[in-house]
Amino acid sequence: SEIFIFESFPGLLWFDHFKRLNHNAKFVYRVSDDMRQLNKHPHVIEHEMKITALFDLISVPSEYIFNIFKDKGNVKLHHHGIRKDLFNNALISPYNNSDKFKFVFTGNAYLDKNFLDVASHDSEKWEFHILGPFKKNKLNINIKYYGETEYHDTVPYIKFAGAGLHTLEYSKGAESFSDSLKVIQYTYCRLPVIAPEFIKSSRSNFIYYKPGDKKSINASLEKAKTFDKNKIDVSEILSWDEMTQKIISE
Repeated sequence: SEIFIFESFPGLLWFDHFKRLNHNAKFVYRVSDDMRQLNKHPHVIEHEMKITALFDLISVPSEYIFNIFKDKGNVKLHHHGIRKDLFNNALISPYNNSDKFKFVFTGNAYLDKNFLDVASHDSEKWEFHILGPFKKNKLNINIKYYGETEYHDTVPYIKFAGAGLHTLEYSKGAESFSDSLKVIQYTYCRLPVIAPEFIKSSRSNFIYYKPGDKKSINASLEKAKTFDKNKIDVSEILSWDEMTQKIISE
């Protein structure tokens, strides 16, 4: 093999073994997740720090993770890629024809349910569409839960929404979610992104709220509704093939 790509998981413990097998190959560490945030075993994290300078390339998906590794060698910021073909070919909206402004959340954890409780008070104005393995918190008529959804089926919900929800509860290392896959997908569809203020991003389409603050939450909804989507730059968003070429060549 000419290239080995290690993910951010306990398989890093095999690094020395593969290096001995084929020391002429290119070794890449793709840090898709911060292992501190994932609460991986301390020995794995210690080993990560020990070997990172030995990789030919460290590829990271967010500025937060970049800052963790920036002094460890050849570190490049490569945001996650997306299936552009799926988004480009999604032509039919899954939503009803109501005039309510539609927010969408996709994910499997950390949903800020307090945000939903506060934001959903005006059922005549807003609709919230939640795709993921979440139980109904309250029977608000303008919050629609779809459960765990096939990836392909989530695409039109994102594309035809008015804004994307990145409304997460705080957890250790949550700052690393500034450029998560859902953020890339929301941005590609030119959606404003509502996020808690602890997730800092240089993206121009982020709208922040203070967790637990009713006034702040309501203000973020209004800002999303009037946001100028034409100002959202999508030129830097890559397909997975384009991102892979960067990993191979840099």
